[in-house]
Amino acid sequence: LSKTTKLILLDSLLQEMTQMISFHVSCLVLLCAHHISLCGFSTGRIREGLYEYDDINGWMTPLEGAALCESDLKCAGFTYNGVYVEDEKFELYFFSFVLRIILHDKAGMNWLWTSYKVNRAYVLIPGVYLGLDTFTDSPVNLSIDITQEPDLAEMYCRQLDNCAGIVQYKESGMAYILDIVKFNLGFEDSIGTTLISLHADENQLMDNDAREFDRCCEEGPYYTNINIAGKNIPDMIERVECDISKEDFLRNFVRKRKPVLLQGCLNQSWFENPRNNPNQKFAELNFDKLLERLFNRGNDTSTAVSRPKLRRSLIDRMRENNFEITYPEAEELYKETYTSTEKLNSSESFTHDFTPNHVSHTYQELLEYRQEGSIRVFLKLSYLRSQLDCYQRFRIPRSHRMKNGYKKCLVLDGFWKPGPMPDDLYAITKYDNDLAWIIMSAMSTGSQLHVDPDHTGAWNLLLTGRKWWAVIPFETEPTEYSCDENCSGKSWQYASNAFPWFKNILPQIEKRRFYGKKIVQFVQVPGDVLYLPNGMPHTIFNIDDNVALTENYLFPDGLPKLVSSIAIDDISQFRPGWNQVAAYRTLYNRYTDSSDRKLMRKTYQHISRMLSNFENVCMPED
Repeated sequence: LSKTTKLILLDSLLQEMTQMISFHVSCLVLLCAHHISLCGFSTGRIREGLYEYDDINGWMTPLEGAALCESDLKCAGFTYNGVYVEDEKFELYFFSFVLRIILHDKAGMNWLWTSYKVNRAYVLIPGVYLGLDTFTDSPVNLSIDITQEPDLAEMYCRQLDNCAGIVQYKESGMAYILDIVKFNLGFEDSIGTTLISLHADENQLMDNDAREFDRCCEEGPYYTNINIAGKNIPDMIERVECDISKEDFLRNFVRKRKPVLLQGCLNQSWFENPRNNPNQKFAELNFDKLLERLFNRGNDTSTAVSRPKLRRSLIDRMRENNFEITYPEAEELYKETYTSTEKLNSSESFTHDFTPNHVSHTYQELLEYRQEGSIRVFLKLSYLRSQLDCYQRFRIPRSHRMKNGYKKCLVLDGFWKPGPMPDDLYAITKYDNDLAWIIMSAMSTGSQLHVDPDHTGAWNLLLTGRKWWAVIPFETEPTEYSCDENCSGKSWQYASNAFPWFKNILPQIEKRRFYGKKIVQFVQVPGDVLYLPNGMPHTIFNIDDNVALTENYLFPDGLPKLVSSIAIDDISQFRPGWNQVAAYRTLYNRYTDSSDRKLMRKTYQHISRMLSNFENVCMPED
C-alpha cells in the first residue's frame, strides 16, 4: 500500500488513539511528578558529537534537567558525569536524539555517568527539514496538526514502514513522510514543523559525527626543523587575577571544572618577553644555566631522594605569611633540606603505567639531548635542595631582610604554590603524592594527548618561553582523539613529539563541538599559572625553549572518582600501605562539605551496586 492509503486507513483509529494517549500521558505525568528517578534515568553515557542540542546545556540538578527536557520538545535526553543525586548540580549535556546509552565500551566503564531519556516518543523541531528536496513521494493531507497532537502524529509514523518523521507545512497543512532524517542538513524556521520519532531506527537518522576524522598522522620533521611562524593560535581560555579568594576559586573553577589562567601571582617584571628572545632568563639564569644548576650533581642542588612531606610542610609554613621570609629563615630552609632523613621509595600510580617519575637521566645525557634539540626533562620538586647562593644575592648587608625578588629563589627551590589553589586532599590522607616537577623543554618538543594520573588536577607555572596548549574540556579517553599508531609516522610515537597531532588532528577537530564545547586552545606566557581540572585530555607544543613548575593535586571535584577507585579496589595493589578506609573517613568527616559527603556516599553505594550486578567486569583474565 502507498503511504497515503495507509494514512487514510489509520485515520479511522484516531478516536481510539486519542483516548488511549490521553490516559497514558496522564498516568505518566502523575508517576514522574512523584518518582521522576523511575522515569528515564539510567547509568551510562551518551557519547559526544552526535545529535547534540547544546543550546540548553548547563549546570543544574538532574530533576531540573529532566523537567527542562520534558518541557522542551526539541529535547530527547541528556547525560552528565556523576551518579544520580537528584538535588545536586552537575553539568548536563542535552541531545535531540539518543542513539544509545553506553555502559561499557573500549574506552572503559561509564559507571560514573548518568543519562536520561524523555518520557515521550518524539521530538518536535520548529522548521521544515531541509532534506525534503531528496524526496519524490507526494505530500499527504493529515487530519491533525502535528504541533497540537504530536503523540498521534508519532503513532501514525510508527505504523508506517520506514517512517523516521513527518514534516508539516504551517499554512497548507500538507505533510511529507520522512524515511531518513539528516540532522546536519538543518531546518528552515517559520514555515512549518518537523516531528522526529524517537523509535526510528538508527540507520534512518544521520548527523555529522564530530568524532569521525582521519587519525593517520603523517611523518613530521625533526624538532629543529619544525616551523610554526605565522600560526594564528586562538585564545580561548578565561583569565583571572591571582588575588581571587580560595573560596571563589574553588566555587567558580574547581567545582565547575573550568580551565583557567591565573595572572599576577608573581611580579610580572621578573619574567622576560619570550618573543624573539632565545636567551630568556629567570633569576638571572638562562636555560643552560638552569639545566646545570638542577641536574649537575656536582652542584649538589638535588639528590635522587624524594622528600614530599618535608616540601609540603615548608610550603604550608611559608604560605601562612604569603611566602615572606627573612635571610635567617632562608638559612633554616637550607639546613632542613640538607639534614632531612625523609626518603620516600618510588610510588606507583594506580591509573597510569608510566609517569615522569619512571625516567632518570645523567647530566651528560641531557647535554647531548640539548645539543640535538630534543631535550624535555622532568625533575621532581621533592628532590630539590635549597641553595643559599640565590638568596645571598638579595640579602641587604648587615640586615636580616632581603630585597624584593628573593621569592624567585623559593620558586627555583620548589617552595611555592599559587595562593588561590586549594590544598592537596591526598596529603591529609597520608597518601604519598609525589607528582610535582620542574620541567625543561626544548623548542618544538611537547607532550602527547594524555590525562594526568591518579584522578589529579594540576597547576602549571611558566617561568620562561611559551607553550601552546590544546585541552579537550570534558572527560574522555585520549586515545580516541590521538594519532593512530597503526597508520601514523614512527616519530609520532616519541613521547615528546606532539607536532604530528597539532598538524594532522587538531585542524580537523578544532572547529567542532563536543558536548557543546570546542577544543580549548591558548598560549601560556611567562608568569601565567594554568589550572587544569582532572580527567581532561590535553597536549602541549613548546613554542620556545621553556621552563615550568607543575604539581598535581587531588581536588574536591576528583573525590567521586577516588571513591569509585576505592570501591572497586583499584588502589591497594599499588599502594598496599595506604589505609583506604581511614582515608575515606578522614576526607568524609574533616575535609568535605555536605555536598561532597553526599556525593561520596552516593558514589560508593552506586559503584557497590554496579559491582554486584556485573561481578565479572573487573575480574582479571585467566
